[in-house]
Amino acid sequence: MNFLQTLLNFSERAAKLARAIRQDPRLFSLLVEEKGELEKNKRFSQDFKTLADVLIQESLKYYVALKFPNLAEHVKGEENSSFTNTLGEKIDVCICDSQNETASLLAKASFCWTSVLDGNVEAANILAEIVHGKIDDVEVKVELKSKVPPIILDNIGIWIDPIDSTSEYIHGNVGVIDPVSHIYHIGLPCVTVLVGVFDRISGQPVAGVINQPFAEKESTSSDVSWKSRIYWGINYSNVLLHSFPLPLTKSDKVNQKPFIVISNSENANLQNELKKQFGIIHATGAGYKSLVGSTFRWDTCAPHGILRSFGGGIISYKTLLELGQSQSLNTEEIGKRQILYNKVNVDQGCTNDKWCNKDGIVVYKYPEILTKVYESLKCL
Repeated sequence: MNFLQTLLNFSERAAKLARAIRQDPRLFSLLVEEKGELEKNKRFSQDFKTLADVLIQESLKYYVALKFPNLAEHVKGEENSSFTNTLGEKIDVCICDSQNETASLLAKASFCWTSVLDGNVEAANILAEIVHGKIDDVEVKVELKSKVPPIILDNIGIWIDPIDSTSEYIHGNVGVIDPVSHIYHIGLPCVTVLVGVFDRISGQPVAGVINQPFAEKESTSSDVSWKSRIYWGINYSNVLLHSFPLPLTKSDKVNQKPFIVISNSENANLQNELKKQFGIIHATGAGYKSLVGSTFRWDTCAPHGILRSFGGGIISYKTLLELGQSQSLNTEEIGKRQILYNKVNVDQGCTNDKWCNKDGIVVYKYPEILTKVYESLKCL
């Protein structure tokens, strides 16, 4: 439970950082950097990272090293530690041993004579206080806490996407919600912090934590504040455990029309075929869509770990077609062909593409739905 509690608490620390950095519009406008060609997602003409991305990722490395030293070198993420603000000022972000040192780095960065926060000492102190301050334990139901298996960390790795759906985070819109499914099409509620745990030997996901920093809006006469919603799941040592309410019974599932959540930008022919058997909901953010071809291991590891905890999973689009063509879409074969997290794509050089889910992905909650998905896609 100690390891899971550490990840849950970290996710809330990350959520607080994400909210704090967004709170001051003038400050936030400084803290956005366009990614270079080697870093960016090729799907977009522009791709960005924020100070929140870098600070959250470095904070996870810091706390893992503090509590689980042998695991520190096995934390992988989307971002590097370098950040350049919109004034062209650049630093290598790191978490120092004390709050004052971290604040000084952010506010003064005296070793390189620049200031990523443009001299905003107050903002630097606020962020450093969140990084180093006490975080109350995220509540885990008593009946679940006693069932959490001890995870042996010898062969464990972690994938983090510190801010998934950065575009929605930057735009900062409250969001548009589907009135039937209650899933957001766009907006801050689509933003997630993703922490995935995998076995470094098998590559299989074993746990996941997803935090929605902007899940619940609380408005007052003078301000708008947000609260998190946190999801987690474990699939480890023959124990399946998650924080979700009990799933639907099979009879309930049969009586409900299944939904598929996809991006607006997906191929029109694909969408038209899927509409014949499914309700279609459009949403942004790889992590958010996974709760409900251009994704990476850091996008999928956390939701994959949660999905495996109640029998779902993530397979490649290519695998779905192969299993469908060979009439092997059964639970056993599907389980053997999950996306793995320990091996690079050998044909992608040294760019971020080496961790791309290059054959596309199909994310599912119930294995039996994949037959319907295959029937919709096989004629494309």
